[in-house]
Amino acid sequence: MSKKQLLILALVASIPAAGLLLKMLLSLLHLLSDQSSASVVLWLVYVVCLLGSAFIAFLPLLLWLYYPAEGFAATAATGNSLQNSATGIDQMASGTGEDDDVYEDDDSAEEDDAADEGEALFDEDAMDEDFDELEGGFDIEDDDK
Repeated sequence: MSKKQLLILALVASIPAAGLLLKMLLSLLHLLSDQSSASVVLWLVYVVCLLGSAFIAFLPLLLWLYYPAEGFAATAATGNSLQNSATGIDQMASGTGEDDDVYEDDDSAEEDDAADEGEALFDEDAMDEDFDELEGGFDIEDDDK
C-alpha cells in the first residue's frame, strides 16, 4: 500500500474522530463547570474517549511524517534477501545443502507416522467401536455390607 493510499484511508477515519474530539472537549468544559455530576467512571470514559479520538484524529499527520514513501514493499524485499543470506549461512555452517536432502526422507516418514497417529485418535470408526463396547451399566459395590 502506497503512502498516499494509506493517508487517504487514515483521513477517512480521522474526520469523524476529529468531530468526536471536538464534541468531547466541549462537553468536558461543561462537565468541569458543574463538578457535582462527575463520577470516576465518567472521568474514565472521557479520558479513554479523548485519547482514542485524539490518536485517530492525528493519525494522518503521524503517517505523513513517519511512513516511508515507498511503503514497506522495499523493506520486505530487503528482509527476504536477509532471510536468504541467513539460510545460506545456516547451510554453510551445517555443511553442504546436499547432506540435508539425504535426511529429509527420514524426517518426512516420521512426520507421516505422527500424523497418522493423531488421525487415529479421532477416527470415528474407532470411537464407535469403543462406544459399542460400553454396555452402559455401572457396577457399584456397597462397602457398608
